[in-house]
Parts: sequence; structure tokens; C-alpha cells
Amino acid sequence: MILVMLPVFFIFSQLRIQDYLATQSQVAASATSNAAEIISRFIAEKQRLVHVFAHEHIDLLGRIKQHPNNEQLIKQLNDKTRLFFPEHFAVTLADTRGDLILDDFDGFIGEICRADLHEYVKHDQLRARIHPNPFAYHFDVAAEWTANDNQGFILISFRPQTLTRILDATRPEQQKFYLIIKDQDYLIESSNLGDRGKLLDQGNLHLTAEEQQQIIAELPVANSYWHIVALPDRNSLGIVKNKIYMQTTLVAGLFVAVVLVLWLPLHRHEKQKREMAQALQEKNSILELENDLALNVYDRITRNNNESISGLKVHTDSMSTFSGDLMLSYGRDENRFYFLLGDFTGHGLGAALGAIPLADVFFSKAKQQAGIEDLVRSCNEKLLEVLPTERFCCALIIVCDRAAQTTYLCNAGLPEAKIIDDKGQIKGRCRSSMPPLGSLRIPSVDFEQIDTLPGDAIIGYTDGITETRAPNNEMFGERGVIEAINKAAGRRVFESILEAVDTFSGNTRQRDDVSLFQLSCCRLDEH
Repeated sequence: MILVMLPVFFIFSQLRIQDYLATQSQVAASATSNAAEIISRFIAEKQRLVHVFAHEHIDLLGRIKQHPNNEQLIKQLNDKTRLFFPEHFAVTLADTRGDLILDDFDGFIGEICRADLHEYVKHDQLRARIHPNPFAYHFDVAAEWTANDNQGFILISFRPQTLTRILDATRPEQQKFYLIIKDQDYLIESSNLGDRGKLLDQGNLHLTAEEQQQIIAELPVANSYWHIVALPDRNSLGIVKNKIYMQTTLVAGLFVAVVLVLWLPLHRHEKQKREMAQALQEKNSILELENDLALNVYDRITRNNNESISGLKVHTDSMSTFSGDLMLSYGRDENRFYFLLGDFTGHGLGAALGAIPLADVFFSKAKQQAGIEDLVRSCNEKLLEVLPTERFCCALIIVCDRAAQTTYLCNAGLPEAKIIDDKGQIKGRCRSSMPPLGSLRIPSVDFEQIDTLPGDAIIGYTDGITETRAPNNEMFGERGVIEAINKAAGRRVFESILEAVDTFSGNTRQRDDVSLFQLSCCRLDEH
């Protein structure tokens, strides 16, 4: 019996190793997807900010093109760039042919930089990659600018240390992440240990053939030449194998010692133990799959159906994966659009489930161009039908007709919304005049109709804003919101409220989901 069982222990250890490797592959696939998404968004955000920077300083760029040797203008550009992008490395200007106007590299601009510049001029697209340079390795982000008859391009260069931090923060333990260019013989651009400049010191700039065979996950990064690849850490794998073998040897030794007198009870115990471990693992796997499925369905029905509305700013901060706060927007017609801010009772998945039927009714009625009374009544009836009595939704529903400069608002249980003018001053309020949706049947819909002027906007928020607490347990309240609006510089009301809440709360633990929006009541070209 003992001789028969010893091979079983060995096989069991091999299965555990294979299970470990399979788990590492699954974890690597999820982690590389997360890292690729974060890096892609990071590059896209840099591109957006460079476009914003070029637009805001278009006159200065035009003057530099006309007077490229004017040191005062160049200093102004450097100062403004440093203020806007504290982490930037260099700034370069070029004309519409790709010829340099301003070279911040003192003549050391490389061939890759020049090639990427001409690619952007030709295709209006600049995919990110690392550029070697005597001063520092970097990647470029470009934007086109037009000032009267002057046109050109601006390239802002950034050091790649942020990429290294992203790779290190997203990689699982016992794995290594690399950012590579496959078309260049698996050239390593960055890794969780450092960028190419650091790797150059180690004399290892390409994945070896052996390392290529060890890749357990791989994904391309949008807006770049890069792929993210994951490799197992050899040292960690060896430690895990040794640990598994040691545990197996120990169990086998104990088995040999005990089997002579307690073979049958031990056999039953081990069988039950394996069954319980397998059942627990299967249960955990099912729970994870169900959670992922629920999140996917929630996103598809709520967030992914949202349509962009010009002049809308939003901020959400949930306490968990699922948020009890909900924002829905439908703006296929830019002159007439629909918006809903909701706050379900509770937190997490239980609160978020109510968003699914509410989103279904909202988008259905919005597509039918329904009036606000029909929309509110339909949402209330649907939630009464599907939600238990202890669940309901405080909501602010807005139907805006920008062409007629008329906006309809219905506040059902949320803090009062503020209507601000083009100077950022409060000109009106929309207080709650109805019970929350899904709590009671309503004989009539109570709403407000306001006439809006160019520059008017609506500020709305959930009680997560007003009930934010300071370290001394004081609540932010409506007074905090109004003070933040009054202190805002011009149209920076949205930002002022967020900054005030963040300052007020300090390091206090978040107690509720937080949502805030600012919605322009007219088309952006009207003011």
C-alpha cells in the first residue's frame, strides 16, 4: 500500500504545480488587460491634454513660428509648458511639413523622433514608443495648432518612468511585465524593473528566444507600438515548486508513519479534506464568475448605453465595485437631451441591481422623446414593480430643450439642484418635491420648468456630497456646497465643489457613494 501511494503523492504534487501555472496564466491575462487599458488611457489623456495646451496657447505658438529666435517667447512657452506639464522632458515645434521650428534637444533630436513627427504630419496619428536620446529616454505626444494663417505641430516629450510604475503596480506577484515592440525583434521598451535606459546598463534590450517561449500573457496597447507581455519569475517558480515538493514529502512521511495503525481513518479524512478544498475552490470560482457577469451586465445596460452630451461634466466615486449612484444620459439630438442622477438605498450589488430596470425604462422613453411627466411616471412604476418595499431611488431627472432654451426638472428625494448663471452665481434652485422613485404610487408628477440663458448650467449631486464628514465628524452639508460655489473662480464651480469636499474630508473614511455633475443648458457654441 505504501509503495502504491508514494507515486500518488508525486502525481499530486505535479497537479498542484500545473494548477499553480494555470492560475498564474489566468491572473496574468487579467493583469495584462488591466495594464494595457491603464497605459492606453494614460497615453490618450496625455494626447488630450497636449491638444488642450496647444489650443489655450495658440497665439504664443503662432508668434514663435514667426519669430523662432525670440528668446523671450521661447521662455514663455517653456514656462507655460512646465506649469501645465510639470513632468515633461522637452517641447518641440514643427511646421506643417514636419520641419523643426523649435528644437528643445539642442540639435540632438533623433531619427525616431523625426520619423514619428512626419508620421503625425502625414497621417494625423502618433503612436507612442520610447525614443533614445543622449539626455534621456522619452516618448512624444503631438498636437496640431492653427493661429490665423499660421499652422504647425507641437510635440511634448515625457520620460517613461510612469510606464514603469504602471507595470510594477499592475503586475501580480511572482511575475514580470515587459513593454515590447514585437516588430523589432521583441525590443524591450520598459519593464516593471525600469525603462530601456536602465535595461541598457544590464545589456539586455531584447527578449531571448527562451523568454519568448515563456510568455504566459500578451496584449497590444492601443495608441502605441507596444505589446504588454507577462513572464513568470523563475526564482518564484522554483520556490513554489520546492514548497510543493516539501509539503508533499512531509505529507507522504506522515502518511507512512500513521498508515500502519490508522490507515482507514486517515484515508477517509484525506478524502474529505480534498473534497472540501475542491468544493470551496469551485464555490469561490462560481462567485467570482457571477460577480464578473453581474458587473458586465450592469455596465452594458447602464454605462455603455449612455450617450455623450456636450457641456456635461460628471464625477463618481463609489465605495465598492458596484455603486448605488447612477448617471444616465441620452443626447442623440444635441438640442434635446435627457439626464438622470439616481441614488439607490444601500450600497454595493444590492443597490446597483435597481439600476438595470431603471436604465431600461429611461433609455426606452428617451428614444421616444417622451415628456418629463411620462418619463418620471414610467420610472416610478417600473421600480415599484420590481424592487422590494425597502428599496427605492432618490433621483433628479432633467429634460432639456436647448433650442427652446427651456429645461424641465423633477427632483424626487435628492439634495436641491442649483441653477447657476454665466458668472457662476446661483440664480435658482430645484428642491425635492416628490417621494423617491419606487417608494409610493404618485397621482401626479411635480416638476419645474425653467427658461435658461446662454451660459446657464445645472449643478446636481447625491447626499454623498452633503453627508461627507470631516475628521471631527462635522458634515459638509448644503452650506459647504454653497460656499464652494461662491468661492469658485468664474465657471470653475464643478471643480471648486470637488476640491472643497476633498479638503473638508481630509483622511476620513468614505461612508457613501459620491456623485456630482454640471450640465450646460445651452449648446457650447452659444456662449
